[in-house]
Amino acid sequence: MPSANVRWPGKAYASRKPHLNLIYWYIWQYAVYRHLPTKVCSRTYFWLIGEVATFPHNLIIENTGEIAMPVPHHLAALRKPSILGVCALFILSACGGGGGSGGSTTTTTRTPETVVFVADKQTAGTRELYAVQDDGSGLVKLSSTLLSGSVGMFKLSPDKTKVAYTAIEDSAGVADLYVVNVDGTNHVKVSQGLGPNADVGQGYGADAFWWSPDSTRLVYLADADIDEIQELYLVNADGSDHHKISGTVGSPAVVRIGEARWSPDSRYVAYYVRTLTRTGYIVDRFAINTHDTTIGGRNSVRVSGSAIMTTVSASVQEMAWSPDSTRIGYVSYEDSGSMREIYIANAGEDSGLSTGKRRVNIPLTSGQSCFFRLYWSGDSRYLLYYATPGLYTHDTQNSTARNGINISGTLAAGRSIDRFAWSPDFSRVAYTSTQDIAGQYELYSALPDVAASSVKLNAPLLTNARVNQFYWSPDSSRLAYVADQDTVGVTEAYTVAAAGGGAPVKVSLDNLTNSKVEAFSLSWSPDGQRIAYEVRNGDQTGLYVTTPDGNSLAHNVTGASFAVNSRFFYRPYINEYYTYSPWSTDNRYFIFAGSTDPATSPHLLYRADVTASQPLNITGSVVACGGVNSFDF
Repeated sequence: MPSANVRWPGKAYASRKPHLNLIYWYIWQYAVYRHLPTKVCSRTYFWLIGEVATFPHNLIIENTGEIAMPVPHHLAALRKPSILGVCALFILSACGGGGGSGGSTTTTTRTPETVVFVADKQTAGTRELYAVQDDGSGLVKLSSTLLSGSVGMFKLSPDKTKVAYTAIEDSAGVADLYVVNVDGTNHVKVSQGLGPNADVGQGYGADAFWWSPDSTRLVYLADADIDEIQELYLVNADGSDHHKISGTVGSPAVVRIGEARWSPDSRYVAYYVRTLTRTGYIVDRFAINTHDTTIGGRNSVRVSGSAIMTTVSASVQEMAWSPDSTRIGYVSYEDSGSMREIYIANAGEDSGLSTGKRRVNIPLTSGQSCFFRLYWSGDSRYLLYYATPGLYTHDTQNSTARNGINISGTLAAGRSIDRFAWSPDFSRVAYTSTQDIAGQYELYSALPDVAASSVKLNAPLLTNARVNQFYWSPDSSRLAYVADQDTVGVTEAYTVAAAGGGAPVKVSLDNLTNSKVEAFSLSWSPDGQRIAYEVRNGDQTGLYVTTPDGNSLAHNVTGASFAVNSRFFYRPYINEYYTYSPWSTDNRYFIFAGSTDPATSPHLLYRADVTASQPLNITGSVVACGGVNSFDF
């Protein structure tokens, strides 16, 4: 018998008239047995005993062939057809609403999405680069024949059409940078001039090359001109127009070049400069240079304060481009060796000549300091930062003074803020803080332009408990968070209205005995209609999906339990949690790497279907002791 999954939006629909409940049920049965397409038309009418009724607008019926069709609780006792039910099978479907003539439904063909991964799939101990469609089709090897070693780092281009990676393919002992289309075409080496035993980004881990936001160019670090000295190079994705953009480093080096960051409009490259000084030992001090890619040659200018500062602890610690690409915000010890402060600099302007570089945080006193993270609003107007007294926004357009709006309110001595983030629409700021109870981090939100506008969002927590992490919904209306709010020692998942005014809703399962929701393992679907989260129990883990209103019971979409080293929510190749989406763009599938038994089974790539309970292996077979090492999607 064909089976189907029927998704009711938020709650089960039930008519106040019992005979209509029966009719709804039989229409459902009819749709399943007749193999209706993915989506029922917007309105389905039927005529019965002189009454016209309308079937729910957004009832979706999917023939998955995997899940038994659920029975509404008010019809659980129904066992066999009745005359009333048979009458209900005379259905007239009208697409687009209104009376009108019925139209035929169409099945939408889904285009699979590409997953790129590194695995020792064909030779044990040799990791190569592959791409596969998320339905398991179209597997292609992207890397060329390796002379030795394995593929190292790789990064998908922002438009998802190309991938850059490092490997030893052309010269023995030399790890070059390559670019290839995700379908395996147009494979090209883009790095140049690397000497014997040289590498792209040697010693820099994953942060050694960076795609421009428009996916047309890369900058990368390499010791091409001076042995064992990394410098910064710019090249088109097809290997053309290759040139060095960093300034003179000296030999022996007095400057080292560090991490680079593109401006959002792909015009500028900002990068860290590490000036080495000797005061009995070598001390690294960071500053920021920018290179304008629209001007030929090496035109980098220093936009931050000088890297040669007055104290050994002085250094730039963080930078962030404004979304309009005109300015850089950064955290530095430029004016005090003991206090981190917030600065703004104009892109492409020498700090020694520019009048645009300025300190913007509130004046601090001894013992106070700014936190090392800062975030721009989407319109490039506000700069969000945390200084010891509270959480602030600085209006960069309407003020040249050192000030800020204290949106959290002044914190008492010994109280602090842990994490903070803009909502996707930049209308509010969420943060965790101990502002009400010492030692207990709770969840708050505030308006960015109103002082002391914070609202506590979580319910009272248990003793010694805390909100571990929070996540904005895509439409900015709600926050999901993980906390041990109801059961001692058990972290669970909740959602709450971002502006407050309503009680939090638990969305994780209640029966988490000896289990917990992982704090950094929760993700909203792109449309905000589902939440995925990881539950760990001892040495096993599982992925669950639910709705943010808590009306849909969470269910396990990974089937058999996976080992705790399975990778549900982070990019393994940089070995840290990362705020990328593991969801497909159609909100139905979730990509992860997992192992059912780390002692006997390899890590493989899987596609979990949020309407099913068994994930699909999209890696295929691997050699003994092989498996997936890293992936992106």
